[in-house]
Amino acid sequence: MLLGTYVNALLSYPDRPFDNETIVYPNTEKIIVEPIELSKDKVYNKERKLIELIGDSLSENRKVFTYCQYTGVKDVTSRLQEMLMDEGINAEILRYTVKPEKREEWIREKVRSGTDVVIANPKLVQTGLDLYDFPTLVFYQTGYSIFTLRQASRRSWRIGQDKEVNVHYLYYRPTMQERAIPLSGMVSKLEASLAIEGKFSEEGLLAMTQGEDMTTAMAKALVDGLEGEGVEQIWSKLNQRNISDYRKEPEPESMLYRVDPLSMLRKMYKSSKSRRKIPVNENQIALFNEF
Repeated sequence: MLLGTYVNALLSYPDRPFDNETIVYPNTEKIIVEPIELSKDKVYNKERKLIELIGDSLSENRKVFTYCQYTGVKDVTSRLQEMLMDEGINAEILRYTVKPEKREEWIREKVRSGTDVVIANPKLVQTGLDLYDFPTLVFYQTGYSIFTLRQASRRSWRIGQDKEVNVHYLYYRPTMQERAIPLSGMVSKLEASLAIEGKFSEEGLLAMTQGEDMTTAMAKALVDGLEGEGVEQIWSKLNQRNISDYRKEPEPESMLYRVDPLSMLRKMYKSSKSRRKIPVNENQIALFNEF
């Protein structure tokens, strides 16, 4: 419990270095850490980068959908909306209070009314919603569920999209936000999920056998001093592999395993016809008998 609280504090503090509670040892008054209170009036680097990125996208007539992981107690969405509005950018927040079946219409209505940016938790749109009007996606805070990340990152990249889709991931370095991506196993799990789709790698196969959760990985990172491969190196390696797979010449048919469905059906039919029937006493009730 304490470790989870500590890890979440390290992940969320860079985006909200104010109004944070003191972390105390459970069931005691022993203070573990008291976060330093910084000014709310300052525009921090990541916030400035988000405003800049959104401004560039809107100048190209590209609306932006922004994902934030912390939308509850450690909410950052209201602050981001206020900053964007101060810059003359029309931004709205999609909340959990909008029912799932109403969210698509909610988004369409906001687009019709002139909304340029929608801010939401990626879980709200991870499945079932097509964000055609938002060809730029920004993970202001990256979630640590590989399923949520993959689904949310593809909401704009759908059949019928006529614009190039850009997906951006923002984080502070060197903080736990930077280390969270490789430590949580996100990249290795991504490779594992790609392996299921037929794109194998040594790292992907290894990831399929690992059962370590994010909290445990974070704890090890804290003890070991945050050593390990950086996010940029890992994503670069993944991108290079994807480019290599894309350019790879198709394998000759002789090297592929092919199944002829008609041939298989004929074999199954012949097998069933030639199967020997087991003699059954006519006066005996059988579970597997033909009537």
